[in-house]
Amino acid sequence: MAVDVEAPGLTPVHRELSRAYVEWLTPQDRQPFRPHVTLMNKATVEEAKAALAELGAGWSAFDSHSPALLLWRYLGGPWESVRRFPFTGRAG
Repeated sequence: MAVDVEAPGLTPVHRELSRAYVEWLTPQDRQPFRPHVTLMNKATVEEAKAALAELGAGWSAFDSHSPALLLWRYLGGPWESVRRFPFTGRAG
C-alpha cells in the first residue's frame, strides 16, 4: 500500500539521475516515475484492507519538504545507507 506524492520538483531530479546512470538501471528502475511513500510492503490482501480501513478514516494530505536525497544500496534483503546529498538550492 502506498500514498502518491505530488512533487513537481522531483521529476527533473529523477530524469537527470536516470540519464546519468542509465547503464546501471534495472528494468524496475526504468519504469515510469511515480513518486510515492510505501506504507506497507509485501502485505497480504487482508492486512492491506485492514490498514486501509484504519488509516483511511483519518488520513489527510499534508505539506512537507526534503532537505536531501538519500542514496541506499540494496543488499538482497537489508538496505545500506551509502550517502546523503543535501539540496543546496543551486542549479547544477
